[in-house]
Amino acid sequence: VISRYEPLFFGSLKLWKRKLISIRMGVSFDHIQDSIKSYDDDDDKDYFMESYIDQICRDGYIVASGKNRKEVLVAINMNSDTIIRTKSYFHAFIFRKMLLERSSGKYSMSSKETTTLRAVGIDASNEVDQLWPQFFRESKHSGWDLTKTDLGSIGYEIKIA
Repeated sequence: VISRYEPLFFGSLKLWKRKLISIRMGVSFDHIQDSIKSYDDDDDKDYFMESYIDQICRDGYIVASGKNRKEVLVAINMNSDTIIRTKSYFHAFIFRKMLLERSSGKYSMSSKETTTLRAVGIDASNEVDQLWPQFFRESKHSGWDLTKTDLGSIGYEIKIA
């Protein structure tokens, strides 16, 4: 099996070297909450909190923009298997790509910026829903065993009670 010998890398080496927006896997829920606190509008804070709780219950992970949109945060449900963890990185990669494409270059959390974040979150989720089954199928067909994917992580996991 190829994946035992060759790591699976999602992304442009150019973006990775420039580190425009990093992806941080395995962040704590407190880290997600801190990013929400940076939003100016209380309605935005409520919207994002509700959407993140829905996302972790539905998908097994949360993909969120960090403070000042300089990082993408991924929080993982402790019961998520390696396939879900790989999907969370795939989702974060698409989210980051869309965020870079739509960024105004201003790092404020004004209503206009949070409206963009809402749209990016929805569009990234829709794209993942469309692309993930094909990616999973093609990876398997090419000899990749995604159950053996080892993603680096900060180490936090969320327990849903």
